[in-house]
Amino acid sequence: MKKTLLLFAIFSTFTQLIHSQTILEKIKWDYTNITPNTFIFNKTIVGYFIEENKDSPRINLDIFSDSTATTKISSIKLNEILSTEVFDVLAYSYYDKLYLIKSSKDKKVYLIHEDVMYYQNWGKGNGATLITKYTNPQVIAQKKIALDSYRLKLNSALVTVSKLEAIHSKHTYNQINKFGTVVGKVYKVEEFTSQEKITYKQLILKLEKQKNILNEELAKKIGNKETVRDLLENIDIKKQLQVEHSYTDYSYYAIEW
Repeated sequence: MKKTLLLFAIFSTFTQLIHSQTILEKIKWDYTNITPNTFIFNKTIVGYFIEENKDSPRINLDIFSDSTATTKISSIKLNEILSTEVFDVLAYSYYDKLYLIKSSKDKKVYLIHEDVMYYQNWGKGNGATLITKYTNPQVIAQKKIALDSYRLKLNSALVTVSKLEAIHSKHTYNQINKFGTVVGKVYKVEEFTSQEKITYKQLILKLEKQKNILNEELAKKIGNKETVRDLLENIDIKKQLQVEHSYTDYSYYAIEW
């Protein structure tokens, strides 16, 4: 009787493995139309997920030896994954709503359901998701260097703008209507001295170079999503616009000098 039960258990387990293997082989994975995503698991939110779904098989992730995801080698509970473990999205099944993710450390491939991967907890976690975007600290350091360099050039250009404004304001007057109300500003070009024209023109040419360098920084470094575009603050953008507008406004007459 015991032998019969043992044989039945072995046969049942073997049948389940075969069935599971057949299901895995039928999954259609898309490896090409994947948005790059490097992330780590948020241990706090993982804890909330486990707490809410302790009886669900989805708290376990199947692990495979390669990206075909046909040969399962083991499994792991979500809360057993280290917070330092970094993953990359490898493939997605649109029909089954499944993701394949690859460990950067041991190169093993994990299977995770889409609703698990993007689980959010609003009650305790303020809407934080199960996964958190990961950026290599070295990349962050490089971004900081690029951002600091950009800001130094930006502030230097604003110094040039201030010098232009100092000369410009000497020959700008309030425009007053017959009721004594200031209605605008009058800019008297003819009052510029010969020396002021020379200095003003030099500053305009300098500002033009500074403006072009800043635009190159934005296009080649800052504008690249792999560098520091996401670190720019509103104050940086306002300063950039101030440089561009100042050059446009102050260079109008000076070009002919």
